[in-house]
Amino acid sequence: MKHVSIVANVRKENSGRVAAEIAEWLERRGVAVSFENEIAALEGRTGFALAELPPDCDLVVALGGDGTLLWVARHACLRGVPILGVNLGGLGFLTELSVAEVIPTLERMQKGDCRVEERMMLEAVVEGHSGSGNSRYVCLNDAVINKSAFARAMQLDMSISGHYVGTFLADGLIVSTPTGSTAYSLSAGGPIVKPTIEALIATPICPHTLAVRPLIFSGDEELSVEVVSGKTDVALTIDGQECRELAHDERIVFRRAPEKTSLVCCGEKSFYEVLRTKLCWGGLAKR
Repeated sequence: MKHVSIVANVRKENSGRVAAEIAEWLERRGVAVSFENEIAALEGRTGFALAELPPDCDLVVALGGDGTLLWVARHACLRGVPILGVNLGGLGFLTELSVAEVIPTLERMQKGDCRVEERMMLEAVVEGHSGSGNSRYVCLNDAVINKSAFARAMQLDMSISGHYVGTFLADGLIVSTPTGSTAYSLSAGGPIVKPTIEALIATPICPHTLAVRPLIFSGDEELSVEVVSGKTDVALTIDGQECRELAHDERIVFRRAPEKTSLVCCGEKSFYEVLRTKLCWGGLAKR
């Protein structure tokens, strides 16, 4: 490690203190440290915009929760910079590391005793049939076609790699990566998929027929969706953080993104242990 950038959710309690402690520890060992604008203002330092990571940054420490990590991932993936996620409270399914584990983990990283796990990302391209141009979005968890609180259910046409799958009536559709399978998709009845599997998941939101179920398809395929009715007040939401209204003549194409998110993993917990401890998955306790 030569240059570490620190990004934090400043609304989380103790984010400033934890950021300062990490920076002090790194700087004592000759590692350059930079702060994203929000936490920089809290610490009285000059900061950078997340969309403009320092060119020599070789690690981003994300302090907060899963939302902070998702925010960082959409920018760090463009440069291939690995992320160390630190949980400052809440569930923290992606940000497994506790505050007490940060410094020991950084020590292990300096010794080369950690691995970097690559996670596939989802690309969503909004195509305008009327020549309005395309818009591209990349996310780590999911992209959601949803309606406003007062809009009616929408009718969706769905095709995979040019093959018509079907048309169904629902409140929306969640398209997620395996990493995002334990987020909104899971709440809507979708399957749990191990994050290292190269696949995508399409989970209808409250479909108006029992025959429509969540669908897992290959990461080599692409899903095309068009809203054919209920076109008003329909939007595309990216990782729950970016939102784009959809026009009546647009369709959305979902595919595996060429970018990947790199997560630093130093813990001994397996994916299944995290499922069991954080989501209480697994039924009866082992006797």
